[in-house]
Amino acid sequence: MWDLPLFGTNVYYIFCNFILYSFVGWIYESTLVSVRTKKFVNRGFLTGPVIPIYGSGATILLLTLRPLAGNYLAVFFGGFVMASVLEYVTSWVMEVFFHARWWDYSKHKFNLNGRIYLGASLLWGALSVLLLAVLKPLSDRLIDWIPQPAGHITATVIAVLFCTDLVSACIAAAHIDQKLAELEALRAELVQNLEKTRLYQTGAELHAQLSARMSELRLPEIGERLRARVETYRTETQDTVGHAALKAEIEAKLKTFNETYKQKLRPNFLHRRLLRAYPGFRPTRRGAAALEDLRQRLSHKAKQD
Repeated sequence: MWDLPLFGTNVYYIFCNFILYSFVGWIYESTLVSVRTKKFVNRGFLTGPVIPIYGSGATILLLTLRPLAGNYLAVFFGGFVMASVLEYVTSWVMEVFFHARWWDYSKHKFNLNGRIYLGASLLWGALSVLLLAVLKPLSDRLIDWIPQPAGHITATVIAVLFCTDLVSACIAAAHIDQKLAELEALRAELVQNLEKTRLYQTGAELHAQLSARMSELRLPEIGERLRARVETYRTETQDTVGHAALKAEIEAKLKTFNETYKQKLRPNFLHRRLLRAYPGFRPTRRGAAALEDLRQRLSHKAKQD
């Protein structure tokens, strides 16, 4: 399999370049973000020390721009265009599949839909020149230095680990979307339960004052608003006995809601890793407030650890 010819070379050479430059990209991204945040951050979608978009970009550039290796201006613009297209498409595909933005350049000047921006594209162009002029000879020597069949065996093991990591990451990303949906459903359920109390005069009033904002409220804010409404009810009705009963009822509902909500908030290892690797992660359909609650829980747990 590894010796099969492909694009003027073979599968083994292409795969080795993909893994090697995915690793180089991981070193670059993780170092950059770790220095910026003053703590180690394992960047990238996968748990392993690889970022596939770097490996894919470098491999595509090596295969397509080899004939232009001596023309640095052509290599620069070729890398500028192809890497930008790859980054844009990757962002769009991940948003479609996982209903979230994993990175967002909207705050940068000259961005296109927040998926790419001029500064990063210029960097891709410069890195393309560096790739063909400096890195390619070094990586070729490294690949040729690995003896066979040890190289093929190692490549097979790495391929299996990579595919396992990729599948696990995709499942975890899908579960984050599912978790946010479940948390939002809990919020909606709380609103439905409150409709059965005397806290609001009508269901319309409840929805107008609480449920419309429920998707924006953080977990502590929900309890604060409900307790404030209970006190307002006591003042408006002068019903001391009813107030005590209503307060007990609301506190019971809040306790049940908080316990269930906090249970659902518990992220697993992959959820924690993905959210720490992508601080700009933002759901596009629902659950923005739930995500903030989830991040707060991660931050609190990190301090405890």
